[in-house]
Amino acid sequence: THQCPTTEKVSSLGKDWHKFCLKCERCSKTLTAGGHAEHDGKPYCHKPCYAALFGLLPTPPHLHPTWTLHQNLRRNRSQHFQGRHPKVQTAAEINSN
Repeated sequence: THQCPTTEKVSSLGKDWHKFCLKCERCSKTLTAGGHAEHDGKPYCHKPCYAALFGLLPTPPHLHPTWTLHQNLRRNRSQHFQGRHPKVQTAAEINSN
């Protein structure tokens, strides 16, 4: 039976893990929720394991070129439904900031 030194849990990849059981599939390094890569539903450390096994690292969502656009659209949509009508920015205006 599995024995873990803590009952503290973290959520990652759609399930709960004991804090110290969320480990890289390749090197067994302990990972943090949201601070690791994923392949076929399994966690991997970004470097060196994911890069060595699968090539390029996945782009974290907040660094993806459309992230800011989606965040602004979500915020603007929320403000619109609250009766406020913010100025809509173009993608070029958003990316220039």
